[in-house]
Amino acid sequence: MSDNNEVVSIDKMIEKFKTQTELKTYCGVQFKTITNLTKKLKEKEEEVAHLKTLLEKNVQLMTVDASNVLVNSTDEEQICRTQLRRLRDLSMARELTLEESKKAEIFVKLLLNQITVKDEEDGKNIKNMSTAELIQLVDDGK
Repeated sequence: MSDNNEVVSIDKMIEKFKTQTELKTYCGVQFKTITNLTKKLKEKEEEVAHLKTLLEKNVQLMTVDASNVLVNSTDEEQICRTQLRRLRDLSMARELTLEESKKAEIFVKLLLNQITVKDEEDGKNIKNMSTAELIQLVDDGK
């Protein structure tokens, strides 16, 4: 009673071959198969290691981004910062294309505009504050 999952002893396997040449051919094919599978396994292990590294890097970036979320920032400002981060990451890997460079320039201008508008609004708010409120603001900053 021979089951396909049963391990065949080497002696029984050798008995199946009639000549030494058949046995050598079989061993050669098995060796090539093992070599190919070993190469594939190594490639997959390297791929897994690479993906783990990417995942850890992205999780760290997401954690840093989550902790640095600007509470008072606008959607436009957050979009600009996110897109600029993506372009920065691309620029670390390779040179940016002309289109990507133009996008970076646009996002920087928009971001600077948002910051300027926010500073102007903060300036207007300060002008509207009383002396007591300004003193309290300075005391809170210490």
